[in-house]
Amino acid sequence: MYKLMIIVVSVLLASTVAFGANSPISKGSLKIDGSVGFSSTGGDYYHSRVTVFSLEPSVGAFVADGLLIGGSVALTSASGGGESITAWGMGPSLAYYFKGGNATRDIKGSVYPFVGASFMVTGASGGGSSASGTGFAFAGGIKYMITQTVALNTAASYSISTMESLSTNVFGISAGFSFFIWE
Repeated sequence: MYKLMIIVVSVLLASTVAFGANSPISKGSLKIDGSVGFSSTGGDYYHSRVTVFSLEPSVGAFVADGLLIGGSVALTSASGGGESITAWGMGPSLAYYFKGGNATRDIKGSVYPFVGASFMVTGASGGGSSASGTGFAFAGGIKYMITQTVALNTAASYSISTMESLSTNVFGISAGFSFFIWE
């Protein structure tokens, strides 16, 4: 599955770069973004300090104006109280970007609202055991172009995941940066 996903994403990226594009969200554009997180929590409620590090890069290709197909990989490491756990995930994503007011002439300052969905195959190991599962996420937000190729992101998301017999759901708000390759 992992090798197949790499091959599909590579073919998408290679084929769309050849077409060129006339805006960051036009057919032929590429989007690269991701997130890095760190937290260290302690206090009276916790028996020991809990430290969490996460990394989630993603890449996508616009296969039609506004339509992005891509994939992402997630890695999280948490430790505390002499225990540690490592979790990972990977999977495809699909998003649609709506054209803003000045979407093709003056890119800097343009706003691109978007909605998207993703699916992930997940796994975790730690404390001598391991588990696997799946998850779905739905998001909506905006990308504000601060240069011709860099956007500031804000989004709200909702995810549902199941690992072995346990399920979780998470509502999140995020901010970050995206890089577009289109010129």
